[in-house]
Amino acid sequence: MERVRDLVRPSKQEKGRDGEPRHALFTATLSLAFALASVCLHDAITAFVSGHGGGHSEADAALAAGIMLVTEWAFVPFTVTLAWLSVWHRSLRVPMGVFGGVSSLLAGWLFSWPLQSVITTGIPCLVILGLGYRRLLQEPGEHEFTRYGRLVALVATIWLAAALLYDAALAFYQADYLALYDATEVWTDVRFYIGWVLGLMVAPWPYHRATDATIESSG
Repeated sequence: MERVRDLVRPSKQEKGRDGEPRHALFTATLSLAFALASVCLHDAITAFVSGHGGGHSEADAALAAGIMLVTEWAFVPFTVTLAWLSVWHRSLRVPMGVFGGVSSLLAGWLFSWPLQSVITTGIPCLVILGLGYRRLLQEPGEHEFTRYGRLVALVATIWLAAALLYDAALAFYQADYLALYDATEVWTDVRFYIGWVLGLMVAPWPYHRATDATIESSG
């Protein structure tokens, strides 16, 4: 929606005035909404339909399960994105970075994830968070979330490939009990990262060029 609005309506910079920043929380929420809609809708509908035949109460329980699934998938990308958007504010940079860094542990506690899922989510997401911080601090000025979508895609591809090689080596030495993934979990994480990347690709950057400079000088 924000992308379409920017295409059809000239920006305030083009009219000779400094642009106002979009609300960062709205931008992060919008990106995740598109991503979750694209990759989680199937699971939510399946959960609803599977319980629909058993009566109204079971249908409600299935719908609640679908909503909880969406919340689980959104939690870590949401906190990482908010941490990125806080990078130029000195008072928020460290606490939001810590919040994003421990988001996998928090998700594991909130949603009763097994330790294996906490590990396989936490390691790549810490790398994504750190690389995003580094790029944001080293390259001041106008940014686009599409650049960070490519970052997420690159880290996710390397992580999943390395994890599969690791699991293959464990299988060769008959140590499967130490494996990171099974076949179902691999495809779950593939969809998770696809959703994250899509969300970043469609979301507009919340600050205009003028306000980026203002944030950097006042942060």
